[in-house]
Parts: sequence; structure tokens; C-alpha cells
Amino acid sequence: MSIKLALPAGQLAQPTDELLRQAGLIVRGYTDGSRSYRPGLEGRRDVALRVFREKDIPIQIALGNYDLGICSVAWLKELLIRFPSEAVVQLRALPLDPSGLYVAAASDSSLVSLESLAGVPGLRLVSEYPTPAEAFALSARLPAYRVFSLAGAVEAYPPEDADLAVVAASSEEDVQEQGLRPLHRLLVGSPWLIAHRRSLEGKDLSQVLGSLMSLEGDGQPQADLELPSAL
Repeated sequence: MSIKLALPAGQLAQPTDELLRQAGLIVRGYTDGSRSYRPGLEGRRDVALRVFREKDIPIQIALGNYDLGICSVAWLKELLIRFPSEAVVQLRALPLDPSGLYVAAASDSSLVSLESLAGVPGLRLVSEYPTPAEAFALSARLPAYRVFSLAGAVEAYPPEDADLAVVAASSEEDVQEQGLRPLHRLLVGSPWLIAHRRSLEGKDLSQVLGSLMSLEGDGQPQADLELPSAL
């Protein structure tokens, strides 16, 4: 029975490929310009790889379609806050650069700090991560807010089409480079190796899992959402 490993597309692909190489897992057709979504693991025909949009990986693991997966902590939170699942086992934070979620406004907005949101009715929040965005708005007790779930380029919406954006970024400087003013860090953590519980209990995953678990270096541990008090 093959081991099924879900790999992320996008910005996390290159660091993931390099990490797999450090673990002795050489992937062909992943980041070498190939457009294939089914790369191969050198010398291992019993391991099936598939490249997914990062947001889909926790879902694939939860459903049991894949045994192991690598994804950012933000997409992991998006799934687990909305649909708490014992099927997803968080194995380890990987030794990759941490990233997170920030609440931000347009650089020229009158919303210049977290405190400036207090009492402002009808704030419009946009994000690819609507569940953490909703948790933020509820915790801050924003009056009559609205959260809009979008796919991509949410940084382009403030100030005309949104008041706030909850964006993925590695730092406040990264947020500023997107043309936004960071108001609050909502989450930070390294990418995670995750597994489907039944696969972990019922399949021999050691040929892949052993290599990844023995990698030197510690990723930044997963944190809970950094939710503000009521404003």
C-alpha cells in the first residue's frame, strides 16, 4: 500500500523541496519548472506525491485522501477552528521560516492602530482566511462588521472596497511591502507536518515519516490566535 504525501504549491514549494532533500527525499518534477501535479520520489515507487494549493492540504488530510501533508499554520488554523477534527494529527513544526496572519489597513487609512477600530460600525474585513478574521472581529467586538472571503490579492481591496484585510505575511515589514499598515499580529508559526490519524495508526509510514521527523532544527511552535480584548 503506497504512502500518499501532499505537497504545497506556491511560495512554500521551494522551501519544502529543499527540506525534503535534506531529509534524503529527492522529488523529481516538483520545483524544476515542471507543470505536473504528480511529481515522483526518486527511487521510491511506493510513495505517491501530489501537489495541491496549500489551502486544500489540511482538507485532504482530514478526509483521509492523503496520509501526510505539509502546509502553513494559517491554513491549518483555518480548517481546525471552523471544523475541529481529531482526524488531523499535528506531528511537528518544520524547520522553515515562520509566517502568520496580520490585520491591516490601507497605508493612508484613518485606521492607524488597533484602538482606532473601537466603536467604528460596519467595518468590512476581507481575507483568504475568513475563520480567523471572524474570530478577530468577534473578540474585538467590532460593531456590525462584515467578513468577506476572497481568493487572492486581498491587499488590493483597502481602502475603497474594504476597511481591513487579514493577510498572510512573515513580518510587519512584509505587510508594509503589500501597501498596507499592520495593526495587529493575529498568528505566527512555522509550517507543519500533519497526518491523517487512521493512516498514522494503521499504515507503515516510517519510510517517509522517519526521515522528516529526524530532521534537525525546530520550527516555531504553533501558537493560538492572538486575539485582542474587546475594544
